Formats: sequence, structure tokens, C-alpha cells
Amino acid sequence: MIRHLALRNWRAYRVLTLTFGEGTTFVVAPNGVGKSSLLEAAAWALFGGASGVDAASAVRAGETNAVVELTVASDAGELRVKRSVDQRGRVALRASLGERVLEDDRAYVAALEAAFGAPLSVAARLTFLTDKGDLSSAAGEFPIRDHLATVFGVRDLLIARDAATQHRKAAERDREALRAVAKRDDAALEAHRRELEDVAVQISAAEEVYRDVLGRVAEAQRRHEAARRWAAYRQEVERRERELAEASASLRRVLGEEAPDGDVGNAIPSVEDKLAAALERSRSESAGAAARTETVEAALDELSSAAGICPTCLRPLEDADVERALAQHRDHHARLQADIERSERVVEELRAKLTALHELARQVASLPAPDPPDVEPPADTESTGPEVERAQEEQNEAADRLERLRVRLQLLTEELAQAEAARSARRDQVVAFRREALAEAARLALDETARHLMAEGIVPLTAEVAHRWKRLFGTGGGLHVSPEGRITMEINGHRLSFSDLSGGERMSALLVTRLLVLTASTRAGFAWLDEPLEHLDPTRRQTMAVALAKATRSSQLRQLVVTTYEEGLARQLAASANDVTLSYVRSHPLA
Repeated sequence: MIRHLALRNWRAYRVLTLTFGEGTTFVVAPNGVGKSSLLEAAAWALFGGASGVDAASAVRAGETNAVVELTVASDAGELRVKRSVDQRGRVALRASLGERVLEDDRAYVAALEAAFGAPLSVAARLTFLTDKGDLSSAAGEFPIRDHLATVFGVRDLLIARDAATQHRKAAERDREALRAVAKRDDAALEAHRRELEDVAVQISAAEEVYRDVLGRVAEAQRRHEAARRWAAYRQEVERRERELAEASASLRRVLGEEAPDGDVGNAIPSVEDKLAAALERSRSESAGAAARTETVEAALDELSSAAGICPTCLRPLEDADVERALAQHRDHHARLQADIERSERVVEELRAKLTALHELARQVASLPAPDPPDVEPPADTESTGPEVERAQEEQNEAADRLERLRVRLQLLTEELAQAEAARSARRDQVVAFRREALAEAARLALDETARHLMAEGIVPLTAEVAHRWKRLFGTGGGLHVSPEGRITMEINGHRLSFSDLSGGERMSALLVTRLLVLTASTRAGFAWLDEPLEHLDPTRRQTMAVALAKATRSSQLRQLVVTTYEEGLARQLAASANDVTLSYVRSHPLA
């Protein structure tokens, strides 16, 4: 995610520095201040020409160049990027990933694509929605077929399909310029036909094997993810147990030999009750001793001034009796004073123990038990990584075998066509048509197989799009996305195309599908959206704003930056959630 953005002489901004964290950030400013310029600057700095931003036109009037600096946190390390452009469009790039300096554009693109798990053009379109409500065909639906083909392991089939298309075009050219070829006998033709049929059967079996391998790859990846989640859970449990053990040791240090055994969280309340009771007893003892001390002191005063009269029974006392009574009372007074001092020391000790105990209780309360993952742990967590690698190797081998068989099928098809064409000049044109038809059939078969596998892979994605749409806006219509990235909506049994939707529906559909495709098919954990709420009606705007505020609470999307002029709505969302922040920007007027 993007942690730091700095601009110099970019459009309306002379100098601007912003920092971003995890969660949803609403960048608030009135219209005309330059919110869109912020997204354009970030997209251009990160993706260069793939962003579609005309950087030369962004140089602030009266300045010679504009500079944008970015800091991006990724699993591969911290990416630092600095791009500058002058008024003639000359661009300079300086970038590093961790400790490695990225020497040129090729190294930079390779590092970025590896970090995001997607081609640069795909990542640029998914992470930055800078259309600001411009929903023309160029800025609306997103052609993601090639990217999803790579994600779902179907790219080899599409490459083979394209090869078959080229073969078909070659067959068309050959049909226009057929020449006499050597004659083949009927036996050779029949052998060719049998071999062709055998290869076709092998292709069908290889396609079935390839689909089975894709299933095993998906299952291996699922188990590997489960192992990773369980390992993280166990680490969290161990960390909690260590901290509880430290708390238990602290309890023993506070209480000494009085510390109970067992769970420290369960022990603290009972220990606290015992200490509180002991404190109350010590206070009572101290108060009683103080009361008795006052009584003795009063008696001493009376004996000292009673002129030989007992202060209790009022009988006359001899001088020796007075001295003896004074000595006894003074001795009693000293013992009571010692009792009071001892009780006060005990009270202070008990207070200190209770204070330490309260702090331990607070620490223990801050250590809730983590929730276990909602999936079954694999029997052997150590083998899930190698299992994924083996399954992917099997996938590659199955794809290679399928490609070799298709190439063989094409060669046999061409040879058979040539052999049959040689039987008679009168059949040359027929044979050429057959070659063309076989090549087209191979292309269609490859395309259909690829579409079938793509459909199988994208079904969960489509289902999730429909689910999120229903969760956001109720049952007013079902949202669908095809393997080619085409967005449609079903309303009352009618399927409406993207261009038939209202502006608010189109913007809402783009937000739902792009964010879902971003998290499902890339490792980019952030998205920046330029005024996505602008063309929505009040009800849909409120619903979409709440959804955007919650979007980063999933495990994949760590950062969402949204520009808006809706300050009141943004303030309301920021006040109700800790992971929603506001950022205010202002431009610098031209002199």
C-alpha cells in the first residue's frame, strides 16, 4: 500500500506531502481544489505510461518540471519511486525495492509486476479508478480476459487457440494457390485418417486430464492456505501463552508464596478478594488500636491532673498507686502505638499488592484467546507447499502434452488434406476447404475449451459479485460479470448491458467488480478511487460510502483512498470507526 506521497509543481500544488496508513482514508476538499490531481500523480509515479496520465501537461504553470515521489509497502520490501517530467515530456525515473536499486524501466516493471502478481496495465486499471464518473466504453468496462486466463491457468490454451487461428489463415492462403502434389494411394490416406482419429481421442483424454489437474492445483492451494492460517493461529496462541506465563510470574513476584497455581486469569479475582478482605481487616485493627490509644491518652491526662483521685472509680489514690497506674497506662499506650504502626505497614503493603494485581488483571484482560480458523487443519502442514509445487508442475506437463497433441493434430490434418488433394486435381479446391474447416474446428475447440475452463474459474468470482451487490443494494437487480469482464445486470428477467445502466448503477457496478477482481486476482493490497460517490443518488451514496469504509476489513485489501467533497458524510464515517480517517488538502493558487 502507498504510505507516502510528495508532489512538487504538480498542477495546482506547489509543494504537498501526504502520509497514508491502513484502512479507509477519505481525502476531503471542495470541487476544483485538485483531488483528481492527487490520484493522477500517484498513478503516474507508480505506473508511468500505463497509468494513462499526460504528465507533461501537469507541470505547474511557470515551472520547468514536476516531481512526484512515492513510498509503497509490499511483501517484497519497501518500494521508493521518484519520477520527474519537464514541459517537453521528458521523464526521469529513480526507484529502489528494499536495498536493491532498480536500474531501468525494464527492471522496475518486472519488480512491480512480481510484487502485484499482475501485468502493469492490469494493476494500474484496478488500483486507480481515476475516471471520476466518466463511464464511456474506454473508461468503463475493463477487458480482464487475458489477466484472468493467466490467473486460472488457461493461458496455454489461449496461446494454442491463437496458433490454430494462424494455421487457419495459412490454410486460406494455401487454398488460393494450390499446386499439384505427389499422389498418395488409398492405403496411405486411410492410415492418415486412423492416426488423425487416434490423436483426436488422445486430445480429448488430455483435456480431461488437464481439467483434473487444475482441480488438484486448486485443492492443493486451498490446503496450503489452510496450513498458513493454522500456523499463524498457533503462533498467536503461543504468544498469548507466553504473555500469560509472564503475567503468572509477575503474580508470584507480587504475592510471593501466596501465589496460587493454575490459570492466572482465573486466579486473579480470588486473590484480589483475599487481599481486599485482608486490607479491610488491617484497617479495622488500626482503627481499633487508634480508638484505644485515645482512651489511654485521656486516662493519662486525668491521672496526671486528678490530684490523687482515680479517674475511673473516683477513690483517693496514694502517690505510689498513681505512679503505678501511670506506668501501666504508658506501657499500654506504647504497645498500642506499635500495633498501629504495624497495621499501617500491613495496609500499605496490601495496597501495593492490590495496585500491582489490578495492573496484572488489565494486562490479562488485553490478551483474549484468538479465534481458530474456520477451516480444518491439514493433516501434514509441512507438505502443503511442496504439494502445490508438484500440482503446478503436473499442470505444466499436462498443458505441454495437450499442446504437442494439438500440434500433431494440425500436422496430420495438413498432411491428410495434401494427400487427398493429390488424388485428383478436380478435388483440390474441396481439400483446401477441408483443411480450412479442420483448422477452424481446432480453433473453435480450443476457444470453447478455454471458455469452459475460464467459466469454471470465474464462477466463484461472478457469484461473489452478485452476492456483494445484493448485500449492498438488496434484491433490486442481479449484477453479473463475464470471463471477458463484461458487466450486465438482470432486472425482472431482462439482461441489461453496461451501457444501458444509469450513471449511478454503472459507477456502483464498477466499484464492486473492480475491488473484487483486484483482491481475487492480484497481490496489490490498495485501491485509490476518485470521487466514486459523485454521481450516486443520496440513498445509494450513503450505502456505497458505508461499504467503502468497511472495505479494508478483509484480509486482502489493506488500504482504500477515496476523494470526495462530501465532508459531512466522511466525518460521520470517521467518527464511527477507528479504521476510517480524514485527510484535508488545499492547493496553492498561481501567482
